[in-house]
Amino acid sequence: MGPFGATYFANLGTGQLGLTRNTVLGAGIAGGLCWALGVVVGATASDRFGRRPVLLTATATAVVWALLVFTLLESASAGAYLLLLCVTMFLAGLEIGPINVMLSELFDTRYRYTASAFAYNIGLVVGGAVPPLIGATMTAAHGAFSFGLFLAFLCLVSLLSAIGLPETRGRDLADVLAPPR
Repeated sequence: MGPFGATYFANLGTGQLGLTRNTVLGAGIAGGLCWALGVVVGATASDRFGRRPVLLTATATAVVWALLVFTLLESASAGAYLLLLCVTMFLAGLEIGPINVMLSELFDTRYRYTASAFAYNIGLVVGGAVPPLIGATMTAAHGAFSFGLFLAFLCLVSLLSAIGLPETRGRDLADVLAPPR
């Protein structure tokens, strides 16, 4: 939800909500700080409780949040816009914190950098490039909730994918020679 929050929220704020450019840019800065805080909280929690539980919790929350945020955004004031953007970005950071570590821990050393970079970037293209491209059109044609449904679907796909991942916390990376079960 991070790339989406950084791009689509800005267009929505200035276009549909009529917020000033400075308000939207200031909210974007606050959102970036909330994202950074979410990364730290997510990474720290994944060190303590495990990568998979933190990722599953954050992603399940994102499914519900995607359904709520657009209904709330349709008539948001500047303060509500700021709050909704900050929560969205914080949730994205909570997901990114464990993902960055988990992806590295899934692969053998010989392939680790290439495999984790490939997986991460494919996810960014699908989840970060496609939604902002179709968001304005979908919202204009079918309302904001339809776009929330689309994002909830993408979050649900992420959640189902994360369910299939093994826990990697405490794993000796020297033992990562075969695909995890």
